[in-house]
Amino acid sequence: MRNYIEYFYKILRVFTIILYTLMLFFVGANVFCRYVIKYSLTWSEELSRFIFVWLVYLGAVLGLKEKAHVSLTLITSSLTGNLKKSITFLCDFLVISFLLFLGIQGLRISIFVMDETSPATNLNMGWVYIIIPIAAFIMFTQMILNVWDNREKLKRENII
Repeated sequence: MRNYIEYFYKILRVFTIILYTLMLFFVGANVFCRYVIKYSLTWSEELSRFIFVWLVYLGAVLGLKEKAHVSLTLITSSLTGNLKKSITFLCDFLVISFLLFLGIQGLRISIFVMDETSPATNLNMGWVYIIIPIAAFIMFTQMILNVWDNREKLKRENII
């Protein structure tokens, strides 16, 4: 199972790199056209913005996987016993609750804007916003795995 998860994150990293490269290309092409050719690509700025939204959420997913987000490790590392277990559980519970809320609300927004199109690219706005519930689901799943790993770690330290 862990091999499949690692493979999924490897694909996600490649997809993120491709999106980042596309965004740089579109922004660079627009700058070139605007200042050299004296013609602005109207769709380029909008598409770059949409790609950036996706990159923010995919970056959050990858950051959670790598445990690169701000956490209370400064506090929990100095604690022991049941207090450490309780604070760790509380933090994980709050993050999982927020991700559940984000996923539900993101799905509601995606459905709500499904009939809207963007002005310059004529893209369906539902496709722009769908990354919110997708990223929330992936992060929710990763948090459940993190909680399980924390539980195993606390067991090894004889805290549970």
